[in-house]
Amino acid sequence: KRWFNVALMLCGLAISSAAQEASVKADIERLTKEMYQFFSTDSVERFMGATDSLKALCLMTGDETTFYKAWSNQANYIFTRVSREKGLAIAREERAYAEKHDSKYGLYTSSNSYASMLSGIGMIDEAEKALFQAIDYQRRFFPSENSAFEYIGLAKIEHNRHHYEKTIEYAKKTLAEKDVKPIHLLHAYNYLCSGLGELASAQPDNKGL
Repeated sequence: KRWFNVALMLCGLAISSAAQEASVKADIERLTKEMYQFFSTDSVERFMGATDSLKALCLMTGDETTFYKAWSNQANYIFTRVSREKGLAIAREERAYAEKHDSKYGLYTSSNSYASMLSGIGMIDEAEKALFQAIDYQRRFFPSENSAFEYIGLAKIEHNRHHYEKTIEYAKKTLAEKDVKPIHLLHAYNYLCSGLGELASAQPDNKGL
């Protein structure tokens, strides 16, 4: 009877633990949806509240991927809707944390968000360097990911430099990636068409008089 009671207690603990794990997972899924929902709004408090809670849960459960995605989204959101300086400060904080904890995924995501912000304030060379770093992390540590975002960023940089052959090259690299999101496909085709159009318009008129 004693061992039976112990077995019942252990079963109860296992069920309780499983229920708690399921509840936390559901909370992470809910907060992730809220993060993307509020990202396109001006509800700063709601967005930051959802992402702060999401980061805390991910830290508790060891969900590194969602943790750094939430942190990078915070940096980009604040940069766009509140203050460029504050957004960059969040990105630097994320990168320092990733370096301290030797998180390759954190370095990967922070390189991308940092590149976007640097490009937005005209620090093109620094943005380009960050994008190449992100591609390097992706190739070495996250082969299941693609580099469409980075190639689009590089295509934008080269287009702004009026280097249209390089623009076309990076647009084609984007299209060659696997599982490219529709938004990245749209940007790739836009840069491809724009680059080809600019090159065609630069050709001398061979029709003669």
